Amino acid sequence: MRNLISAAIVIGLCGCASADAVTIDFNNDIHCSVLAFYFHGLAKHDGAPDKQVRATKGLQDWYAVKMRAAEGGRYLDPAVMQSEIGPILESVKADPISMRDKAKACADRAVADPSFNQFARSYMRP
Repeated sequence: MRNLISAAIVIGLCGCASADAVTIDFNNDIHCSVLAFYFHGLAKHDGAPDKQVRATKGLQDWYAVKMRAAEGGRYLDPAVMQSEIGPILESVKADPISMRDKAKACADRAVADPSFNQFARSYMRP
């Protein structure tokens, strides 16, 4: 699963202008959730192979669960969610190529978690 996720992260991307609004922290579950969301959407949009789409979906879902646990319900308010998540997403969208290493670090961190393999198993198909 690790190699599949890493390969999914390193898919071809468009070049975009850089933004320094938010420094992305691959040790932050919320930042990793946003990165995983973005790269899953990109994989789907770019017509990546099914294995890559499933791998990015598994990573997105993993960090979404962790984000919900970390945010303590405050994202039930859309204004709060937009004010906190929006700048992270904008930084990722502004320069996705520079985010590949951070996204890979998030993937590596997920894979290092002993409970990730069990979680990710449902995303694997023969």
